[in-house]
Amino acid sequence: MRNPILKTAFFAGLAAGFACFLYLVFLYTVGANPFGRYKYIYLGLYAIFFATAFWYYRFKINSGHLSTGRAIGIGLLLNPIATSFYGFLLYGWMLLPQSTVIERHQKALEELQISNITFLETQMKAARELEDEEAFENLEEQKKDIEAAYKQMKETPLSAGVLAVDQAFGLLITGFFLAFLVALIFKTN
Repeated sequence: MRNPILKTAFFAGLAAGFACFLYLVFLYTVGANPFGRYKYIYLGLYAIFFATAFWYYRFKINSGHLSTGRAIGIGLLLNPIATSFYGFLLYGWMLLPQSTVIERHQKALEELQISNITFLETQMKAARELEDEEAFENLEEQKKDIEAAYKQMKETPLSAGVLAVDQAFGLLITGFFLAFLVALIFKTN
């Protein structure tokens, strides 16, 4: 690769995708749901790779200069490379025979739905006691929706492909925001 922008984005993207994947493996290893509430900490990690790529290009390749267009170009190249690599790593990991990541996530989602149903039932009881029929009816409708979603979730379990694409797409969308934000910070003119 002779193009320094492409080279910088490519290697930073591979490193970012791998680091985000390793973070999820770490969460899994310590017993947390890798797709649960702690996963979003990797966004800071992801931002570090954008900053490192921009810093490297600006100070090591381009003598302290980084135009807005080149910064955005690096970010917009880095992001799909990182998210594609991240998605492929996730997919492969979830297909391993000893991996229970999908089952763990499915169980966590089911527990969340049950918790939501229980919460709504408590709220419905309170609405009945307060004789607020409108609130009760709204809560009852929400409960029916959650119960339908729960039933569908039980009938159609998650697959490695669907979960990997979902997670990679979420990182891709966030990466577009990070590409522009970090580019604005590191540009020189």
